[in-house]
Amino acid sequence: MKRNNILYFNKPANSWIEGLPLGNGNIGAMVIGYAGQERVCLNHENIWRKIADCQTVPVAHHLHVIRQLLLKGKWEEGARLFEAKLQPTPADRQCVTEEYQPACDLIIEVPCPNPVEDYLRMLDMAMGIAIIKYRIGCVRYERIYFVSAVRDLVVLKIKSDHKQTISGTIWLEREPTSGCNLTTKVKDNYFTLEADIKDGTSFVVEGKIMCKGGTLSISSDGKKIIVSGADEILILITIATDKEAKDPQEVCRRKLLSGVDNIDVLLKEHVMDHKKLFQRVSFSLGQKKEEENLTTDRLLHSAFLRNSKKHLFEMMFDMGRYLMMASSRPGTKAITLQGIWNHEMHPPWQSDWHLDMNVQMNYWLAEVGNLSECSLPLFELVKSLISDGEDNAKNLYGCKGIVFRVPSVSLRNLI
Repeated sequence: MKRNNILYFNKPANSWIEGLPLGNGNIGAMVIGYAGQERVCLNHENIWRKIADCQTVPVAHHLHVIRQLLLKGKWEEGARLFEAKLQPTPADRQCVTEEYQPACDLIIEVPCPNPVEDYLRMLDMAMGIAIIKYRIGCVRYERIYFVSAVRDLVVLKIKSDHKQTISGTIWLEREPTSGCNLTTKVKDNYFTLEADIKDGTSFVVEGKIMCKGGTLSISSDGKKIIVSGADEILILITIATDKEAKDPQEVCRRKLLSGVDNIDVLLKEHVMDHKKLFQRVSFSLGQKKEEENLTTDRLLHSAFLRNSKKHLFEMMFDMGRYLMMASSRPGTKAITLQGIWNHEMHPPWQSDWHLDMNVQMNYWLAEVGNLSECSLPLFELVKSLISDGEDNAKNLYGCKGIVFRVPSVSLRNLI
C-alpha cells in the first residue's frame, strides 16, 4: 500500500488529541478508532456558550491628564494614573465572551468475543477519509468515515467479509451540564439529540441508520438503536443550530432525506470535491521507499531521537493543507485555535480567535498551498471586527482607526 499521503497507526488513539480529524469547514469529526466501543466526537462551528458580555469602557479622556503629568516631569504620578485607568484589571484579563462547545459523541458498541488483531487506523489526506480495519476471529471488519462538504453529512460505513456478522448498539451522547438541556430519542431508523445551551446555542444532531441484511430495534430506554446480524451498515449524521435556522431539526431531516443513501455515490462526490483542493500541490523531498511503510508514531519517535525522516516533513506539509481544507471553506467561519475540533466544555483559551499571532499562523499555508479560497473566512472575520476595532480606538485612545485588544477578540459580531 502506498502511504505517501496517509497517516498510519497500528493501534487506536490513546486520547482525543490522537484521533483522526475529519471536516467540511462546518461540521467536524474526530475518529478515536476503538473496535469494541468506537467514539466519534462531533462538532459544529456555530455551537458556542456565552460566558460574559464584554464591552470596552471609555478611558481615552484620562490620556490628556496623564500626558500633562508626564510633560511636567511628574513621572510617578502619571504612571500610577496610567496603571489605574488604562491598564486592564484582573477582571478584564479574565473576561471572555464565548466558549466553543462540542456537539456530542457518536458511540458504536460492538461485541468482541475474541481478541482484536491485525488492527490498522489510517487517515487518507488525499481522499479526505479515515479507515479502521481489524480482525476478530476469522472475520475482517472495515469502517470508512468522511464528512461530505457536498451533502453536509458525516458518513460512516461498516462492513465485513462474512455475512450477518455486524451487530452492535449505536447512540448519541453528550456530557451532561447544568447549563444545557438535553433530549435524546429514537424513532424507526432515526436517532436524535436535541440540546439547548443556556446563554448559548440550541442545536440538533440527527442520524439515520441503514442496514443491508439483519434487523434494527430500539433499546428499552428508547435512546439507542440495536443492530443484529447485518451484512453492512451505513450511518449518516448531520448537525444544525438555531444560528442558521429557526427549526434545526427540520434542516437535519431535509439533509438526511436528500435521497442519496448509496455509499458509493456519497464517497465519489466527496472524493471529487476533496481532490479539487488537495491535488493542486504536491511536495516531495525524495524520501526512501522504506520510510513510507513506517507508522506515523514511529516517524514522530524517530524525530524525537533526532533522526528525522524526510517523509515526516512531507506529511506535515500535507497535514497543514488538509486541516485548512477541513476547517475553513468559503461560507464558514475562520479557523479557531483548534480548527473546528473540540471535545471539552471548557477548552483552553475558549478555543476562540486570538489575534496576537494564532489566526495568522492558521493561514500561513493558504497561498503556498494554493488554497486561496480557504482564506475567505479570514477576510470575513477581519471585516466583522472593524466596528468593534473602531470603538476600541475611540474609547481607549481617542483616535480614529482600528485597534484590537489581543490576545482575545470580541465575538459580539461573530457568533
